[in-house]
Amino acid sequence: MKLKSAPIKIQQVVDFLTSRIRSGELRPGDRLGTIRHFAKEFEVSNKTIECAFARMEAEKLVVREAGRGCFVAQPEASFQRKVGLVASLPDMDAHSELPVIFQWYASEKSCLSSAFHVSSVSKLPDQLRLFLETKPDAVMIKGISIFPIELLDEFPETTKIIFIDNYEFADRIGNASYILSDFAMGGRMGVEALLAQDKRKIAILSYAMDFPEQNSARFYAGAVNALAEAGLEPHSFTDTDKTNEDYWKHFLTNNPPDGIIAISDCRTLPVMRMARKLGISIPEDIAVIGYNNTPHAHAWDMTSISNNYEIMVREAFKAIDSDQPVNMKIKPEIIYRSTCPEPKMVHV
Repeated sequence: MKLKSAPIKIQQVVDFLTSRIRSGELRPGDRLGTIRHFAKEFEVSNKTIECAFARMEAEKLVVREAGRGCFVAQPEASFQRKVGLVASLPDMDAHSELPVIFQWYASEKSCLSSAFHVSSVSKLPDQLRLFLETKPDAVMIKGISIFPIELLDEFPETTKIIFIDNYEFADRIGNASYILSDFAMGGRMGVEALLAQDKRKIAILSYAMDFPEQNSARFYAGAVNALAEAGLEPHSFTDTDKTNEDYWKHFLTNNPPDGIIAISDCRTLPVMRMARKLGISIPEDIAVIGYNNTPHAHAWDMTSISNNYEIMVREAFKAIDSDQPVNMKIKPEIIYRSTCPEPKMVHV
């Protein structure tokens, strides 16, 4: 096989051998011919073949072993790490931000990723155990309140445990990392946004507060503290798990609030539907702020408080590289929409 002019001879050899590797004609581990063999085949000098082999070795296409020859390299692993995410069903919905951001960061970091539904209590242990047998580098857990806590004892020592968004227990696991939402700050931010709209009768929608570590308790405390600083008390507190249509009708027609803050977007929906039915104007009569910035917030053009999952997941991936457990709170962000417009800036 006669090659062209000298300046391109080396690259021609590289291209020819690379095409044989890419096509599968030469497989990982196959021994290439000797320098002398290829020099004769291509009708070039030994130095040309030596340079071609060196270039292919730099490109990690081949490996050279002293005294043995040149071999087709084994392909490098596409994924450098293995990371899992355990979250509740709503968080794993196709429209939720969390799984999308998690998968994006995993791809960016060349990580093989797997996601598990913590709500599937009957299937989770077996599924997660199979994953843990592969000794993943880390598992991120959201929804610890319904996570089968006994499974933590089965985690390999080399697998880092990273709790994200929420952790509702008083006792913490010493070697775990905690990248958590600041629910108290979220409650405060919501109240401050309503106060900026000159709302003073602010109702809080949440769920039962059984212990102080609950997200609902932290959220409520942040909201109440912000109201107290303004010389106010909550208009009312509603456990939305115990309401029906008659409740909301009474809520909106007997000493109604002029502002509502809820611990999740979905908990605002019954009262917003009733307000629409009664002809109550939002935000003029009642301003509404939800939480989590879910698809409900987009559908209802609802102002909502975002957990800032992008920052949270980014910090969680950083924690994988950290020599020490990481403990931090992520400040939420308010996303203004029509149910509580952004306050206008006053220029002096």
